[in-house]
Amino acid sequence: MLPTRTSVFVAMVRVVLTACLAGAALPGCATAPEPACHAELRSWVVLGRARHLYAVLDCPAPYEHLSGVVEFTSESLLPGSGSGSPHPRVARMTPGVRLRPALTLGRAAYPGDRHEASYTITPAQARALSRDGVFPDTYRLFGANSNAAVRAVFRDAGLTLPETITTNGGPASRFPGVNATIGTLTPWDP
Repeated sequence: MLPTRTSVFVAMVRVVLTACLAGAALPGCATAPEPACHAELRSWVVLGRARHLYAVLDCPAPYEHLSGVVEFTSESLLPGSGSGSPHPRVARMTPGVRLRPALTLGRAAYPGDRHEASYTITPAQARALSRDGVFPDTYRLFGANSNAAVRAVFRDAGLTLPETITTNGGPASRFPGVNATIGTLTPWDP
């Protein structure tokens, strides 16, 4: 007995489905989407109206190692950095250690902590945001600073900060330094 068109078609579908289930990259095979990570841009009050930007990343398995807080500071404030440089650079805060406001004086540890924006990102973007390193520029309160660093790593990850932040980057504004040029993040080399 000769195979019918229907039986040939069914046999071909079985072969393709079996190959797809085995992970073959054939036309028509659906690939499992990469799990999404969540990034939350937050800020707290440093002094007066000025705010310090940071990001909180949350990634599912197998990317949970990318989860955590991403923030920047002067390399002179890094625990154990021993940087005695008169021109400390802008560096990523030690992963797992949070920067603390200098003048809390009985206030909340992170005064005025608030949500600025949320992003759904890929693990590759989370990896770009969480890179450890240092910028070549000297830390300046009203210039290349932690806010400029956050904007730079977001840009490098293909993300943009909200306009409410980027239009408030002057010395007497809410996000001083956010629009400053800061250079390129390079691997940490004390």
